[in-house]
Amino acid sequence: MGSGTLENEKIAAAENHVQASSPPVHPLKPVIRHLLKNAAMCAIIFLLAHLLRLREYTSVLSGTASFGTFKSLLGVIYFMLYLGFVFLTPVLLIAAGLLEIVVLANDKRNKPKASQSSEIHG
Repeated sequence: MGSGTLENEKIAAAENHVQASSPPVHPLKPVIRHLLKNAAMCAIIFLLAHLLRLREYTSVLSGTASFGTFKSLLGVIYFMLYLGFVFLTPVLLIAAGLLEIVVLANDKRNKPKASQSSEIHG
């Protein structure tokens, strides 16, 4: 029984050491990662549509060419992906950048307080 308790204490001490040594993750970091991931997905999907030469079918939108229903649909899909790439991707990147600035400013503001409190108590 005594050795089991000793092992539990060692495990608890190791967990406390790991928690103390790793810096806390700011709650906005996953949001920033998610915004960047979505911006990258918009860009990759648009690039794929561009490489598949779906741009050729957008002439249906102006009425200068007549394709079948499927090709007309491809033109509309390309146009929607283009709008997403042009309007949505920059907004996502700007939002991620602004949130990163907020996180960095918050970290800088909180660091001096932590060092001052250690000097006072230390």
